[in-house]
Amino acid sequence: GQSSSLLKLGERHLKASPDAVEIDSISVEVDTIDELFREENFLAAFLKIDVQGHELTAFQGASEVLERTLAIHIEVSTQSLYNGDAIGHEVWSFLESKGFQLYGIDPWFRDKNANGELLQADFFFIKRTLAIKLA
Repeated sequence: GQSSSLLKLGERHLKASPDAVEIDSISVEVDTIDELFREENFLAAFLKIDVQGHELTAFQGASEVLERTLAIHIEVSTQSLYNGDAIGHEVWSFLESKGFQLYGIDPWFRDKNANGELLQADFFFIKRTLAIKLA
């Protein structure tokens, strides 16, 4: 029943998981992925991101890192679960524009109160040039 996000829980999240309630608020410093890895020298990264609704924002601050990334594992919502969040198709579209293609989906968070409606899934993307080599 625990959840953490820079965003407030949305109505859909609370309906599906009423035990996930806000208990505290803290201030945190936020930086871009590009800034965090500016000094790192790597050519082929695997990027794992779980930022509870801030996926699109995270990727928008990672243009340099995405150029050096071959694969991405990201948790996305299939519908809005946090106030002001991005949902799966927005993230998918953004990553496609950056040269990635969807490789697989692992659905895992379903609303038990709504006939198992899918709410979140893990998406796996690979760089399009890598997909061509694997074909």
